[in-house]
Amino acid sequence: MALIDTAKNDVTNVFLTDFSEAITYNPDGSPPKSIKALVEYDDNLELTLYDDGQAVEELCTIHVSTADVPSPSRDDTFDIGSYTYRVYSRPSYDSFGVLSLRLARYAFAEKSARDHRIVR
Repeated sequence: MALIDTAKNDVTNVFLTDFSEAITYNPDGSPPKSIKALVEYDDNLELTLYDDGQAVEELCTIHVSTADVPSPSRDDTFDIGSYTYRVYSRPSYDSFGVLSLRLARYAFAEKSARDHRIVR
């Protein structure tokens, strides 16, 4: 077995199995299916003040097997936890059978009854 074959095997059998989480892929016009993905959430480490009703964009990157998501489109959605994300940018493919895809969800900032800023 060549080194490239070993690397491909490790990616699919180790990283996308042991270190991934189950998410739901909702392809446009097809039934949803549960897949495994590595999810990288974008960290917003700065203090941001939002106006009431302002849309807040939350981004993440997922890494999935090309066998699970062969050709994503802009209308596809992914359910990660209790949130639904939409395809944000074009996919990036690598030679190991992994697709990297940027996703976005839009939340809305509002003021709570106790005058705290919350994002829903």
